Amino acid sequence: MKTPFDKLMIQAAWVYVILPFLLFCIGWLRMPYSVIMVAILVISYILTIKAKKDYYEINLKKHSSKIILALSAIIVLVIFSGIGEYSYQVEDHQFRNGVFHDLVTHSWPFRLNERGNLPTLHQPVLYIYYIEYWLPAALIGKLFGWAIANFFLWLWTVAGSVLTFYFLCRYFKRFSLKILFMFFFFNTVYILVSFLKYPVSSVISSDYKIWSGQMLLAGSNIDSLYWIYNQTVTPLLIIAMLLNKLSRQSIGFLFALCYLHGPFTFIGFFPFLCIIMVKDIFISKDGTFMSRIQPYLTFQNLIGSVAVMFIGYFYLSGSPAVQSLYIGKISLLKYLVFIMVEFGIISLLIFSKYKKDPYYYMTLSMLVILPVIGMGTIQPFTFCARVSIAPMFVLMVLVTKYILEERASTTKRLLVAYVLLSAIDPLLQVGRSVVFTIGHYIDPVATNTCLYNRAGEWSNWKNLVPDKSKWKEANFNILNVPETVDTTINPFLYTFEKQNDTPFFNKYLLKKKNKP
Repeated sequence: MKTPFDKLMIQAAWVYVILPFLLFCIGWLRMPYSVIMVAILVISYILTIKAKKDYYEINLKKHSSKIILALSAIIVLVIFSGIGEYSYQVEDHQFRNGVFHDLVTHSWPFRLNERGNLPTLHQPVLYIYYIEYWLPAALIGKLFGWAIANFFLWLWTVAGSVLTFYFLCRYFKRFSLKILFMFFFFNTVYILVSFLKYPVSSVISSDYKIWSGQMLLAGSNIDSLYWIYNQTVTPLLIIAMLLNKLSRQSIGFLFALCYLHGPFTFIGFFPFLCIIMVKDIFISKDGTFMSRIQPYLTFQNLIGSVAVMFIGYFYLSGSPAVQSLYIGKISLLKYLVFIMVEFGIISLLIFSKYKKDPYYYMTLSMLVILPVIGMGTIQPFTFCARVSIAPMFVLMVLVTKYILEERASTTKRLLVAYVLLSAIDPLLQVGRSVVFTIGHYIDPVATNTCLYNRAGEWSNWKNLVPDKSKWKEANFNILNVPETVDTTINPFLYTFEKQNDTPFFNKYLLKKKNKP
């Protein structure tokens, strides 16, 4: 009997979210704990796949032309994200390229100063960051080289985007290119205030304008893909899988796998997970209370999720950047304007459909609170911008559902107009990448001059390629200079100087350090 396509996609998605964590356990944990964790992950996966499910039927032949268009669009969008070094990269890639390169060239577990090249560090220091996403491609790179590693990273990102799109279609029980558009280009009218504050030409040419202050920022899925892909591609897939309610037997295990991939997204979706479970256990009237809670009492939920969270928490807890929360000082006027343009207007437009929906009210509550919260020593906007990824994704789902299900009306027309207007910002993000990428092949000197003039203060192109006579050979689109974060010019090195030398993870779980 032929395996249902839906079952194959579910299996692929589980492999996608488990494999990086499995590689982390093999590469970072001492042998006994590594073997135990691999066994727990494999058993949890087998039990998850064997659990009874109602598979969704999809007619691939009926939608073949749309599928080709969707795949083509995803491939193009990922090509111009800068992932794989095939196109223009925003400045965050300079740091991410370095981490990825070091995961390929350094031994695992990855430590700074293993070669004794950082005088400010007295010994090798464990590199603590959301590195899971790179591990499959980094392993390929160790075997076949840097070029193949980059190609596999690009391919891995395409696969993650395709899977997320599939589970969104599965959630809505239809295959539609409208869902694809919403997935990538749903945004808010945040940028309109930028047009009021800055010259239009400046807004169009620059990568981003945080007009509302350092605490206020929330972007689109395109922004996440182009700027912080390593901590968003897999978490968004996990959210899409959780919204589908694939299996109560593995819901906690799946959610726990999100933590090391993207702890901020993990925090952002936790209240929605609570809603899912409360509705299923306490509000549902199907069967007795014990019959409703029994499906959650499984190996993967009780053992798998605890083991995954245990490893992830103690690994990330060693970072000095993750400290206590604090309330930021924000202008009341800017805060109110931000609330209105970021989600206020669109929330009012969909109120009639969701006035009894707990997802709706949880989304609004989180988006109202997050802008005033900061964390530790990280950039002030980071907590709001990263944690809001989850509620913004849920808001995207609610708006998409409204557009797909509601009949034509004045409200729906206004909502569609709003969505198209808000797509300006993510479309500009893609457009800039297209222009600079093509510009490099048409006139590299003019393109490099433009990129040099707009580069941030910390961009090393300004220091490492000062001679304009060499600009024709240089590719300023690709920010791989320096190739490593294991260097004295790493702008974030100061955080590792303050890192605790003996956290629980280092002392009890981490593999013994290699000699320099």
